[in-house]
Amino acid sequence: MAYDAEVFEKVIERLSRMAAPQYRARPIAEDTELYRDLGIYGDEIVDLIWWLNKEFGVQTNVDPFIYAPREFPFFGVLRTIRRALGRETRYKSLKVRDILLAIEAKRWPDAT
Repeated sequence: MAYDAEVFEKVIERLSRMAAPQYRARPIAEDTELYRDLGIYGDEIVDLIWWLNKEFGVQTNVDPFIYAPREFPFFGVLRTIRRALGRETRYKSLKVRDILLAIEAKRWPDAT
């Protein structure tokens, strides 16, 4: 699917700044997953939803924590322990493509 190049670049630029430091050098494409590939979670994913509303008019009636965990101390340690025990929490995928579709529709596809 073809997306507006200007919108795509704005989104990529924003996500590049929001990505966890260890992921910032990775290229961002339509299939890039925000939490798993860029380490965006907690306050950053909430900020992203508000930015999408302000910048593009996307409705904010979505729970950001279906896509990534909340912000809390020692998240990395807890995640490593849960992964080692085989109990890693699964979050719904949120890819760059999903954000672009939400911008186009002005709403989240799975919002109630």
